[in-house]
Amino acid sequence: MGDSVYQLIYISTASVLLDEPTLLKMLQHFRQNNAVREVTGLMLYCDGNILQLLEGDEAEVESLFCVIASDPRHESVTRLYAGRCGQRDFPEWRMGFQRWAPAQLPLDPDGFSRIAENPDIANAQVDELSPEVQTILQAFRQASRI
Repeated sequence: MGDSVYQLIYISTASVLLDEPTLLKMLQHFRQNNAVREVTGLMLYCDGNILQLLEGDEAEVESLFCVIASDPRHESVTRLYAGRCGQRDFPEWRMGFQRWAPAQLPLDPDGFSRIAENPDIANAQVDELSPEVQTILQAFRQASRI
């Protein structure tokens, strides 16, 4: 499976609650750093709970996960899944989070996904994901009540 991509999914708790402007700054930073590593994925944030899927070269993804696991902004970092799939589920970096004040957020900033706002999270975009990723996204959504 030479063309396969490595995926890693983890959950963690933010050491401090993050507001929307902070999350958007983080999004810009993540997109720049991960473009260099050719790592893509998804990050969901709700009330201090973080679920992140990283995908790309196994060595790059594992290296990034080690950095994240030792980052003091994360607590209780727990690996949920790691494995290979035929293609990237998120070819562009995406980030979703629960909104506090919609008027404060510009419409669809680059890289922002409304996947966390979808009341049915299994829309056409999610239906194309691997079954493992769908299951984990559903569980996070239910546990976070988003």
